Amino acid sequence: ASQIAQNILLQGERRLTLRDRLDDVLLHPLWGYLALIVILFIFFEFVYFFGSLFEKPILSAFDWINLQMQLRIGSTSFWAVMASGLLQGISGGVAIVLPYLTPFLFGLGILEDIGYLPRVAFMMDALMHRLGLHGKAIVPFILGYGCNVPAIMSTRILEEKRDRYLAAALVTLVP
Repeated sequence: ASQIAQNILLQGERRLTLRDRLDDVLLHPLWGYLALIVILFIFFEFVYFFGSLFEKPILSAFDWINLQMQLRIGSTSFWAVMASGLLQGISGGVAIVLPYLTPFLFGLGILEDIGYLPRVAFMMDALMHRLGLHGKAIVPFILGYGCNVPAIMSTRILEEKRDRYLAAALVTLVP
């Protein structure tokens, strides 16, 4: 069987691709964690930069709408205070959450599409096991930096019900 296999099979030499070389760096016991810190720093700077670009103009637009409403309704009546409070609540959701959450989820999608999130899960597996979870539970924790609601929803990727509950409880502690 060995002779037949040698006559039939052709074994070429293994070539290292760019992805293999990147894996050597990104999964290295020292350089991988340094790369993780640098990549997440760049990621959060990207989110903050684009979020801050859109936050101020949107807040200014809502302030202008609030001012126009107060000029027309008045500012001392019960309904004026209620309408102003409602508008401020909507502006908080739209002008503060949306400009930061959108680039956050966009950037996280890019990290997922290029295959970096599974590498992060692999590297963080030992730390997550200390918390009683698997490495892939790091994804909800990263999402927790953007918003806890999608972070808790992302716990559905975990197989065990216990892991989902534990990760959801711990994600709420992410600042």
